Amino acid sequence: MRTVRNSGKAALSLLALAGISGLVACGSGEPEAQEDVTISPPTGQVWAWQSLSGSDPIEVATPEHYTLDFGEDGRYGIRADCNRGQGGYTFDDGRLVINPGPMTMAACPPGSYDSRFLALLSEVETATRSGDRLTLELTDGSSMLFEPLPTSAALGGTETLGGSEWEISAYNNGRGGVRTLVAATRMSIAFGEDGTVSGSSGCNTFSGTYFADGATIEIGPVVLTKKMCAAEEVMEQEEQFLAALGNSAMYEIRGDRLQFRNAEGALQVDLSR
Repeated sequence: MRTVRNSGKAALSLLALAGISGLVACGSGEPEAQEDVTISPPTGQVWAWQSLSGSDPIEVATPEHYTLDFGEDGRYGIRADCNRGQGGYTFDDGRLVINPGPMTMAACPPGSYDSRFLALLSEVETATRSGDRLTLELTDGSSMLFEPLPTSAALGGTETLGGSEWEISAYNNGRGGVRTLVAATRMSIAFGEDGTVSGSSGCNTFSGTYFADGATIEIGPVVLTKKMCAAEEVMEQEEQFLAALGNSAMYEIRGDRLQFRNAEGALQVDLSR
């Protein structure tokens, strides 16, 4: 982490004194409060968009509808009003590159900033943190201000999995890689209040049980329908996804993102609300 400290500046007034040569510098007022600006990865928070500065400024009335969640694995989750998605990013000594990824394509209500939000993120050049604020500087000199999403909003109003539904964004293929879904396929999962789990694995549907205690989770065994999938790659995806679910030992909900990891901390399934 690199830290840049901005010193307070005392205003100087130059007074010309008759009959006396030279200049006298006089301080005016108290020094401004010092502010620490850190250049460090934007991880560890779900960030909610507050405003845009520049020639066409924006004050965001519903920051919780425009969020970013940067994972330590180089992937991020995003909410752009009524749409959600994920992608990859790189961060190097303050320079931030946000690469676009798969997004839902719902038509948001009039007045939404969903398209504008995504367009602005493609213009990000640098990221700095000051206290509990994140500032993204854009190529045109404007900047986007973010603040942490409150805990209650980050958890979507619930502290448990029971009663929640999710769509799968990516899964571990069992060979050390995390891959996104095969084109034109959809996988989802729902957790009941009674400890049951059900969902779609892209071709077949499944059901079973789960047990969650604190940050730990155990899913399965699950029962799968036996429909033949149209493509071999879809069947392979289904098999790998269900294996990743079975390997999951820990979970974390952050904003609109849910992640399952194995006992060693390796990502197994990445999901969005």
